[in-house]
Amino acid sequence: MVKVDKDTGRRIPLVRIVDHLWIKGLDPAASVDQIYHYIFTHWNCVRAVLDANGVGDYPSGIIRQRRPQQVTDLHLSGPIKSRLGYDLQGAIKTERLKLYRHDDSDEWAENFFQLRQCRRLDLRENNVMKWGAPRCKIDGRDVHDDFTLSMAYCLEAAQEHLAYADPNEYANRGIFQEFSFNVFE
Repeated sequence: MVKVDKDTGRRIPLVRIVDHLWIKGLDPAASVDQIYHYIFTHWNCVRAVLDANGVGDYPSGIIRQRRPQQVTDLHLSGPIKSRLGYDLQGAIKTERLKLYRHDDSDEWAENFFQLRQCRRLDLRENNVMKWGAPRCKIDGRDVHDDFTLSMAYCLEAAQEHLAYADPNEYANRGIFQEFSFNVFE
């Protein structure tokens, strides 16, 4: 489903996050096929935005080579992460982002743990927002923002798809159920 911004005319996606893939213990090279299968076989995605920073650089580069028209490998900078953060906040506040129900999975628990930790860390010149999880440990474990950032990447992929797709073609793919919840209330 899509909304149109009345001021800019920009099509704005409504996004349902239905699952997370959490790869533990694999080196980046070993995870390429698993990520590729999850995105393009399991969910049959038409657009993907992948993290091309640090350990994500290798998998995103290989996957982009396999699907150059469908994959954007995103190299984060301060202004880009700021924009993603603002887009994520906007989608949450306007209920254009929906998340899967509590399913007792490790992914669900980690996702909501990270969401609770993420915050604006600094506001810089030109309203560039530094955001994420603070560098700390809670209950002996490091705090990360990977799951939260993956949701921002998903929003970015949906926006890219709308920018290039025929207005009548919306990616109605994957196994969708009715979503009658809003985790952000």
